[in-house]
Amino acid sequence: MLLTGMGLISCGYCGSPLTTTYNTKSYTRKNGEKVKRRSPKYRCSGKAHKMTKCAGQTIYSHNRIESVFLNEISKFIEGFREEDLEKRIKSSVNRIEKKSDVELKSQKRKLSKNKKELEVLHDEVVKSLTGDSSFTPELLNELMKKKEITIKEIENKIEILEKDLQKEKDEIGQIEKIKSFIPDWKNEFENLDLPEKKVAISKIIKQVTVYREEIKIEFNFNIKEFIDSINFNKKVDQVS
Repeated sequence: MLLTGMGLISCGYCGSPLTTTYNTKSYTRKNGEKVKRRSPKYRCSGKAHKMTKCAGQTIYSHNRIESVFLNEISKFIEGFREEDLEKRIKSSVNRIEKKSDVELKSQKRKLSKNKKELEVLHDEVVKSLTGDSSFTPELLNELMKKKEITIKEIENKIEILEKDLQKEKDEIGQIEKIKSFIPDWKNEFENLDLPEKKVAISKIIKQVTVYREEIKIEFNFNIKEFIDSINFNKKVDQVS
């Protein structure tokens, strides 16, 4: 069962988890052979164990739920149109260029200037100790403390800008990965075994709620982890 065992699927009427059960049917073939057919079903655990007054069904079709679910995932992933992804890439590149060429370079120039000024103050302290400076050691120490505070503030700004830049670069990498992944994602997903499919699904699904006439799916937007989980399993298969 694709959706059980992860806490993702629940009854829309009572909120109880849907769990796995099996329906067994017996029939006799023309040759007289008796056959039992065992098929999996989704079951409202609250209603099945009489733990809640549930207005929904006890049993739900495994095929119906999973076909609707996979169809919705398909719509979700294929909804990332290539032209929209290109726009996001260009937007990220523009932000990187602005931060790199304008903000970051400006802060680095300020840092260099202030460090040079601090060196001058250090030299002036030596002169003041020998009586060759018009500044007192106390005044110079005060000026040096202020300059060190300024330098620290600039360094913090540079660190934040560099982290932001890295995030933008990472986002471009993620979008490029999505672009290359989307055309063949179905084949990649189908080639996973059941536990691997469950891991992949847990990356983008927050909740699946089942009603008599509809299934509601709440996406937890983590397309990158979904793709990574599929690509990781593919690499493992190739190695083994």
